Amino acid sequence: MCRENNVQLVVMQSPRFGIYQNHTVLNKIKESVEKYHMRFFSYDNSKVFSARNLYIDASHLNDSGAVVFTRSLVSLINSNP
Repeated sequence: MCRENNVQLVVMQSPRFGIYQNHTVLNKIKESVEKYHMRFFSYDNSKVFSARNLYIDASHLNDSGAVVFTRSLVSLINSNP
C-alpha cells in the first residue's frame, strides 16, 4: 500500500534499557526490511539511551527520554533520505 501511494515506510527499533539480544520478532522485521527495501533505524543497545534516568521501566522511555528519542529519530530520518 505504501509503494502504491509513493510513501516511504520507515521501520524503527525502539531503545530499551539494558542489552537487547537478537529476538525472533526483530529477526522477522529485519527480513521484511530487506525484502521490501525499507529504511530501518535501530536504537537497540544505543549508548545514547543507556542512562536509566531516561526510562520508566526497561521497555518504556519517560518524558525526558521521549524528547531525546524524538529529536534523535527526526534528525536521523532527515539526514538519511
